[in-house]
Amino acid sequence: ITGAVSGVTVIDCDTPDAYEKLIRDFPELKDTLTAKTRKGWHIFCQFVPSAISNSMSFQSYPDVDIRNNGGVVFAQPTVYDWFGEQITYTFTNIGAKILQMPSALIGDLKDSSK
Repeated sequence: ITGAVSGVTVIDCDTPDAYEKLIRDFPELKDTLTAKTRKGWHIFCQFVPSAISNSMSFQSYPDVDIRNNGGVVFAQPTVYDWFGEQITYTFTNIGAKILQMPSALIGDLKDSSK
């Protein structure tokens, strides 16, 4: 569960290109806990109260969503069947801390109560 209840906001990158662009622009995100998903990555950040869970959350980053209050994400050790394919979520940097979302990225949110 994401949001205030867990203290976690998740950046949900739906494609490799979206993840690579985000990491290129914000390399510090490589140091926060990250999980590989079926299509992309979940980047775990400290709770951002102004972030609203939705798809296409950022002005500059298509295919990047936010999971926050009322949201749910899968993470290690989740394994599930996707139309006959076994999907396993794994942390790419196990032991990493959950860091703050960069302020410039918060400023790029489309819908928020900034």
